[in-house]
Amino acid sequence: MVLTKGKTITVFDELGLKVEKPNPEENVVLNIVRTSLILTKIMAQTLSVYKLTPPKFNILMLARYYEKDGGISQSSISKKLIVSGSNITGIIDRLEKAELVVRKPIAGDRRVNLVKITDKGKNLVEKAWKVYVEKIEEITKSFTKKEKEAIVSILSKWRKILYKE
Repeated sequence: MVLTKGKTITVFDELGLKVEKPNPEENVVLNIVRTSLILTKIMAQTLSVYKLTPPKFNILMLARYYEKDGGISQSSISKKLIVSGSNITGIIDRLEKAELVVRKPIAGDRRVNLVKITDKGKNLVEKAWKVYVEKIEEITKSFTKKEKEAIVSILSKWRKILYKE
């Protein structure tokens, strides 16, 4: 739902659908999905300045974070980002071609490669991170601290429930 001059606009209204009494559960899910799509589009536009997509950025962020551990396996990236292994492989192929990451085999296990960020990748992700944080601050500035905490609390609770499904 969107507030427009004191009036709440539902996702159904945004989509031009005439729904007399929206199902509250459906309304919750549609609002979250639509908001997620909008946020993804905004972040894609923000990161495109650096020729990054949100998935590429997320992989680089994980590789940067796990750098101290010698890298992160592709299967771990897939699990953490909730993306299929084949999609992760293609994205990592493109990151490797751009010299932003390298794959390093694990001694004794030819099936597993660690993804390690390169210096070029670190430099890029540090620049992109600043713009990313600025954009996050900009798009959340209309929420109070309590509203932000409530959103995080509700969504965290729901994720815990969904992970059990």
